Amino acid sequence: MATILIIDDDETLCMLLQMMLESCGHTVHFVLDSRDAVARLQAHSPDIVLLDTFMHPIDGPDTLTALRAVPGGAEMPVIMMSGSDDPDTRARIERAGANAFVYKSMDLEKTVQEIVETMKTLLGK
Repeated sequence: MATILIIDDDETLCMLLQMMLESCGHTVHFVLDSRDAVARLQAHSPDIVLLDTFMHPIDGPDTLTALRAVPGGAEMPVIMMSGSDDPDTRARIERAGANAFVYKSMDLEKTVQEIVETMKTLLGK
């Protein structure tokens, strides 16, 4: 199974995603402060990153730029997530260079299912 790094400033969501993804057999780490994302990426060497789009103090696209600059970061599969599914958000995610987008639905099970399916596609597992 995969080692996943979640970067999101919503601690409750991170904990729920961690619990649900670990129940699927994955190893999950999360970071709440986007300023710590690069250090966590280097510490955990994840197979894939789940990255929130709208965060403070550094938003998702800028965090992705920092992750891509780390050795090995350019090849790291990144799924950006957002509770907004409007065309401007999707265009912003595409410009940022994310490998995929997952809409954070109010139905958490549906969101996790979409994350797992997207991970399978990106990781070939």
